[in-house]
Amino acid sequence: MSTSAACPVCASQLTNKLAMPGCVLWYLSQHVFPTADIPLHTSYSLLEATLTVSLSCLALLYLLIHIEIQGGVISAVSLAEFSERMYEYSYRIRDNFLKRIIGKTGARQPIAIHSLGVLTESTASDTHLVYSEGSAASTSVHFRFPVVHLANWLACWSQLKQQAASNPFALVVMAQLSAQKTRGQGMQRLASKTQITRLMYRYQYTEQDVVQVLRLIDWMMALPEELDADFEQAVAQMEQENSVAYVTSIERRSEARGEARGKVDLLQHQLIHKFGLLPEGLQQRIQTATPAQLETWSLDLLDAATLDEVFGD
Repeated sequence: MSTSAACPVCASQLTNKLAMPGCVLWYLSQHVFPTADIPLHTSYSLLEATLTVSLSCLALLYLLIHIEIQGGVISAVSLAEFSERMYEYSYRIRDNFLKRIIGKTGARQPIAIHSLGVLTESTASDTHLVYSEGSAASTSVHFRFPVVHLANWLACWSQLKQQAASNPFALVVMAQLSAQKTRGQGMQRLASKTQITRLMYRYQYTEQDVVQVLRLIDWMMALPEELDADFEQAVAQMEQENSVAYVTSIERRSEARGEARGKVDLLQHQLIHKFGLLPEGLQQRIQTATPAQLETWSLDLLDAATLDEVFGD
């Protein structure tokens, strides 16, 4: 993987932190965002992704990669809480995995855990964060882990663009940075999302990579509903220009969104007809519900006498 001396800090981060882009991208696409039907109002503050890699050499080693992504502006207090959470989750991952291995093999196996924190809107310069407790005079804990301040990469846009030619995860980073920059600006986000998507076709990504990356970009750079059709039309034009036929996946995503929208509207109409106007909080809950939740509520509605009987946990 080549780097440029023009941006040494970011270049080294790209080399070191994106060393396993295929594993990370596959995991995010298959397990964190497994469907194309993601509500427009979805947001996130923390993402935990744990990858397990078995390496075959002279001895068996289990390498566990623990990644946490923290969104939003982070204060000193929340940064301390983030560091503590990184320590707690790292310990729990190790403990749970050891129990599973011992349960299967009857013996302990070598385990290496690599924890990485990603702060999406931080521009700090720390390369590592530390969680510690206790003191030198008593039992103490000192947990140090690398951290990436993603907002700093905005200054390395040209390097990211170059990396994206062979590293799909660099394109995902570009999408995240653009999502932050165009928050609340629908037309600017449409233009940026279209430009980033066009790079996949320019770099001749495989169909599998296009579908996976586009799924993540869709989630990160959600557009106002009235602009979705414009983006899908732009993608269809790209495919025509490049003589590829991935457009069926775009069409399926569009149909899935339409079907989900129809289920939401139908449930809301049924609830209003039976119970009258709905509280604003409940309307938002319905808007961001999963297809499974909508189906459950629709069935519960048939025999319910109150809203609590439909939505009570």
